[in-house]
Amino acid sequence: MSSHAETPSHAERPAAVVRLRLLATTDLHGHIRGYDLFADREDTGCGLSRVATLIERARTGCPNTLLFDNGDFLQGTPLTEYWARDRQGRADAPHPVIDAMNALAYDAVGLGNHEFNYGLDFLTRSLRDARFPCLSANALRLRAPRPEEDVPLTQAHVVLEKDLHDENGDLRRVRIGVFSVLPPQFILWDSAILASRLQSRSIIETARAQVAQLRAQGCDLVIALAHTGIDPLARADDPTCEHAATLLAQIDGIDALIAGHDHIAFPGPDVAPSADVDPVAGRLYGVPTVTPGRFASHLGQIDLDLVQGARGWQVAASCATLIPVAQEPPVPEAERIVTRNAKAHAEVQSYTSRRVARLDVPLHSYFSLVGPDAALSFVAQAQRDHVQSLLADRPEGELPLLSAVAPCKSGGRAGADYYLDIPPGPLSIRHLSEIYLFPNIVTAVVIDGKGLKSWLERASIIFNTIADGTRGLPLIRPEIPAYNFDIMLGVTYEIDLSAPPVFDLHGMQTTQSRGRIRNLCYQGRPVDDRQSFVVATNNYRSAFAGQFAGLDGLRVDLGPDIASRDVLIRAARAWDTLHPAAIPIWQFRDQPQTSVTMVTGKGALAYHRQMEDLGMSLQDTHADGTVTLCKQLFYADACTGTLG
Repeated sequence: MSSHAETPSHAERPAAVVRLRLLATTDLHGHIRGYDLFADREDTGCGLSRVATLIERARTGCPNTLLFDNGDFLQGTPLTEYWARDRQGRADAPHPVIDAMNALAYDAVGLGNHEFNYGLDFLTRSLRDARFPCLSANALRLRAPRPEEDVPLTQAHVVLEKDLHDENGDLRRVRIGVFSVLPPQFILWDSAILASRLQSRSIIETARAQVAQLRAQGCDLVIALAHTGIDPLARADDPTCEHAATLLAQIDGIDALIAGHDHIAFPGPDVAPSADVDPVAGRLYGVPTVTPGRFASHLGQIDLDLVQGARGWQVAASCATLIPVAQEPPVPEAERIVTRNAKAHAEVQSYTSRRVARLDVPLHSYFSLVGPDAALSFVAQAQRDHVQSLLADRPEGELPLLSAVAPCKSGGRAGADYYLDIPPGPLSIRHLSEIYLFPNIVTAVVIDGKGLKSWLERASIIFNTIADGTRGLPLIRPEIPAYNFDIMLGVTYEIDLSAPPVFDLHGMQTTQSRGRIRNLCYQGRPVDDRQSFVVATNNYRSAFAGQFAGLDGLRVDLGPDIASRDVLIRAARAWDTLHPAAIPIWQFRDQPQTSVTMVTGKGALAYHRQMEDLGMSLQDTHADGTVTLCKQLFYADACTGTLG
């Protein structure tokens, strides 16, 4: 580390403590306003316009403040989807998210994996208007033999040379190095649209090289913008490690860590404490760390007390904290952000309110993880029909066609309101965007029966293991995202919760047991391991996202790409009046005298008849707007427990 270079006017005075405040956002996902564009209503718990108010307050409290974002800002709302797909590339104004970030004067921004969802050309156009450094050290135009020689897509790092006020009011020159990394799997997740135009390198190998370069350039401090989650079990020998924050914290030379990607709030109870992980003080292996939630739900703040030593400025003390947007009274929106975003906000509202069809029944996702679901059935049918039309008169068209879909909005870390709940009536583009949140592309793969069973085994790890005869244990493992719970239209099967899962979260086989998937049948007959199927799915899953076993089969060429959301729009317009039915696809194996609990949104109570049909009853209500339901895993005499 280089020595601190004093400013000439104060060179004769000893340096006092310098307080540096780092502010951070992550996983904004296009949430500029404190407004739910899916539900078309105000949301007091999110929005960059509300975080902007917190930023102003934090800057007022400290003269030395830097502001960073940690990626996933260009995708996630009807606004970002509209801007990328429906505006047809018009460049009459900056991207609304970039415009808001410009107004807040970010010092540097790292790229997340979702920045690549709409292709490299769109990303390049969007970043062109950014008035801040856009960083990514392992999204590469060319991967060289050594990481120091890689050619990155954007800047790999930036050195911020700042004159900071010390406690006496004197200015002190501090050199701050900032670099950014993201999961190397982004290449696979968007391979269908990146078309081999980029390469990647592992997070840890990249970070080590970046720290060494920044220290060699005389940086006093090094800050990592790490679009990666916190996994205490992450392995340093895994080059594909997706959640590598704990590994980064062990690299000598990183002074502060801003994490993200997994949408947790850290410091906070989302991460279990251990000897090296302090979720109260916000430290990973002693390094101050923040993960500021998702959708602009929190502002991360790291305060560093710097003192000058023999090796330059060093961290003498630190404090990491999160400031939530959800407060009483609500944090007000910053008027300047609201004003800048007004035109784009109104344009998107006008577009998404367009009627597409009529809905005759309500669609909701309160019970998506426990039984048949009408919204998922609608998506699966539309996806299947689209692929079927493309395979007509082709050899693959002779194979049985299945359709894999997963819940998009099902609570969890996103909160009590993060559920689909669409009433009967006019069905708009906004509703269809809510039914299918992600900017995926419809794809198809050929697999065999053995691969199909492995696919479903991997999906079933979302459930805890429940022994026969136990009562009141939680059904869902909160660390498993619901978007990895694929169901498969076209077959029927049971999930045996008494059996341990065959795979772990990383797709590694953990047991040689028979597995959880039982009675897997196609058209009423058991599926043979050698039987071939075509599965309609999306580019995220067919690119092996989620490490799903069984997906090593043949990718089917479907011609020009089409977005999954657009397939839904076409299907709804063609049908005009929709009456989606919850198609019986799977159920839990009958476990005598056994029950589980599940937390869902309080809106579930409006569907009491469906609760009864699923063997569910209310157990408790909670102040956060959720309810706990009890579900029986045994079937009454009036219910055969068999799938139709």
